[in-house]
Amino acid sequence: MLFNTRNFKKKNFFFDINSKYSITKFFTTSKYKTYIVLIDLFENNICAETELILRFKIACEKINVGTICISPYGYITSNGPLKNISILQVDPKYITCIIATHHTCKKILGHYTLLPLWNPVIYMEKSTNFITTFDGYLSSHSSLIDNYIKSLTSKTPIGYLTTSICEPLLDFSFGQYKCFYIGTNWDRNFKVKVNESLKQISSQRDKIINLIKKMDDSELINIYGLEGRWNGFKSYIKPIPFDGVSVVYEIQKCGICLCFSTENHINSEVCSMRIFEGIAAGVPLICDKNPFYMKWFGDNLFYIDTDDSDECFEQIKNYIEYFKNNNQEVLTKISNCRDIFNEHFRLDKQFQQIITNIHQNKKENKKLSNNRHRLQLQF
Repeated sequence: MLFNTRNFKKKNFFFDINSKYSITKFFTTSKYKTYIVLIDLFENNICAETELILRFKIACEKINVGTICISPYGYITSNGPLKNISILQVDPKYITCIIATHHTCKKILGHYTLLPLWNPVIYMEKSTNFITTFDGYLSSHSSLIDNYIKSLTSKTPIGYLTTSICEPLLDFSFGQYKCFYIGTNWDRNFKVKVNESLKQISSQRDKIINLIKKMDDSELINIYGLEGRWNGFKSYIKPIPFDGVSVVYEIQKCGICLCFSTENHINSEVCSMRIFEGIAAGVPLICDKNPFYMKWFGDNLFYIDTDDSDECFEQIKNYIEYFKNNNQEVLTKISNCRDIFNEHFRLDKQFQQIITNIHQNKKENKKLSNNRHRLQLQF
């Protein structure tokens, strides 16, 4: 299950002395003292993982840490002199860790590789052979997922990493008093496979689509996403570039952010990226009753019951009127959300703490190793 060299002899895996020298020169002359390597499973396809990788790069840059992207097979995909070189040719001393961006990624041999625990348990259950090979884990503040990992391995999370953001953090705004919505799992062309977990998503998706149609008819929403996915919806605006920042500006223009979770995310008490994007945009957030939202942000969010699209529609209409008539109260809640975000969820702070924890673990492991060696000498 691990990536190794035996499978890649045909790809000229090993390099000559000049290549090895150029790798060393790259790192010794770099402005960064250390690097974090990101496994890009989907290799620049339009998906949430691509957006997240770009945000990771922005966050690491802010704390003066370099980033390198690699393919699932360990080849560097980042543009530059190292492109297409295997990460196994890089001395581990230049790399703090490798971070997977999806639960189906595999550990890279020879490098300290971490798996973030932000996918629902029902998906992770299908990848246990991969999951247990990692050197460590990064919690997303879900005790359910953390306990699931504990049932598989004695390794424990060494820090926290959520699907968050670092910047931009925009001024508070109500924009057009319209709800921002971008379609991914819920868009009209989302294909549902016939299996237990996704049947549930199909039913939930139909409710969300009915709700969006009602909001579209009442001009309460701006819809974003891939062209052609929302034909017939007059509130469709445009696709948003996957660049790590543009979505935040579009949310601020709208003035209200909708945060919908799949049942699988709710059951695993884990969130998507949208909650953090909305907080970064500085707008009020209308959310489902995901335990993650309620635990961390309490009554600073505006909750709806998504089981019934008619009732949900009425709740959203009432919230929009409330926002218009109670600006100061709503701004206080937005400010509270931003404070919680800054303390616990800013990506640059999370990465800085991860790096600190890794270095501390290395020191402790070295001390334990030295103590064992001294005991052996005594006997």
